[in-house]
Amino acid sequence: MANATSGQLAVGIALGIIPAAIAIALLYAAIDLIGATYVSLFSSFEPAATLLFAAVLLGEDIVTFQIYGVVLLILGIILPNYKLILNKP
Repeated sequence: MANATSGQLAVGIALGIIPAAIAIALLYAAIDLIGATYVSLFSSFEPAATLLFAAVLLGEDIVTFQIYGVVLLILGIILPNYKLILNKP
């Protein structure tokens, strides 16, 4: 950081603040649109989507523990809601 110019620092800060502000604005818009329950449910899939996109777009290797993690994540979403899924008209 000692060798960074003020322009580089400004770009670095902007790359941190602007995406975070956009993400928060979209989060609140989604909560208004579909409700907090569904937003939290969809956000639970974010790690699995990140893993998928890293493999497809960046060519990253997927290891066994990551697959186990995604399976546990999906089970953690489905199992608590299993009765709701069965009783849905």
